[in-house]
Amino acid sequence: MVYSEEREYDSLEDLASEWEMDWVLKYEARIQKVGGELFNSFFGSNLPWTGIHVDTWDKYYKPRKKADLMVLLTHLALKSIIQRSSWKNVKNEFLFARMAGYESSKGDTEIPESIREFMKTGSRTRTKLFQELEALNFKRVASSRGITYSFSLSLSELEFVVKKARFLSSEQKLKESKAKAKKEAEERFQQWKKNRETGEVEN
Repeated sequence: MVYSEEREYDSLEDLASEWEMDWVLKYEARIQKVGGELFNSFFGSNLPWTGIHVDTWDKYYKPRKKADLMVLLTHLALKSIIQRSSWKNVKNEFLFARMAGYESSKGDTEIPESIREFMKTGSRTRTKLFQELEALNFKRVASSRGITYSFSLSLSELEFVVKKARFLSSEQKLKESKAKAKKEAEERFQQWKKNRETGEVEN
């Protein structure tokens, strides 16, 4: 299986044919070897990883400025969390942990102070960073709990699915509340019935 940001291909030959890159086939063995080594180096580990476009890497890594590196680090962390999902909600601590290279925020994690300071809620550096991420198809909606974002949906689509999810969540909570109340009422009735039969309550 071969994939790009646009689609998946059943083979390297299909990719080369569609994009007219016959030269790729000359290096097929080496590509598979390097790809296999890269995959195996992560296989079975809990290290978070993702892929990005080479132009994104060049733009934000090569300048080696702190602001650019933070944009790249945040982008990689968010991409590694969302994977192929259309949208996600991520808590700040989880994002910070992923930026620091941890799989999750649970356990023994040490988040560098530089990340916490740069990503402090309401800070100018955090606001500017998210504005910079918009150039990488990043969209987010206001959330009281962390960051709700997408790389594939438009802003209006993201707002719609979030509202839908919140509605369904509230509907589910209401159903659960009604079911719980019904169960408790049934249990009280059965207890009353039992007590009546044993003479513990008056007829």
